[in-house]
Amino acid sequence: MNKLAKQIEQLNQELFSQLPQEVFEVFGRSIEEIKTKNIEENSIQVGEHMPEFSLFNAYGKQISSREILKKGKMVLAFYRGSWCPYCNLELKFLQDQLSLLKDKNTTLVAVSPQSTDHSLAMVEKINLSLKC
Repeated sequence: MNKLAKQIEQLNQELFSQLPQEVFEVFGRSIEEIKTKNIEENSIQVGEHMPEFSLFNAYGKQISSREILKKGKMVLAFYRGSWCPYCNLELKFLQDQLSLLKDKNTTLVAVSPQSTDHSLAMVEKINLSLKC
């Protein structure tokens, strides 16, 4: 089991002891909904090209996939927001991998539906150097 999987397992144990059973039932239903809608199978698959995009980062600067890909490869991570403990765990893990990605000429981009103010606060809070 890799480091992130262990951290997620530990977080699950901590949350299980703190949250009511109803919350876990909602999580379970949302996972089942994703499975029944075949979202994973209908998503872009490994080796396929994703559509070009242009978004604002946490600092209000517009970034585009085209410009990023001119410099090398890109890993694109989606996260719900700073309120999500799983997302924060994943972003911290990805932050720890940045030097490995840079060595492979790869840029890590994290995308969230939260406001740029919330993204910037999270970047500063956990000292991220991602292009959020």
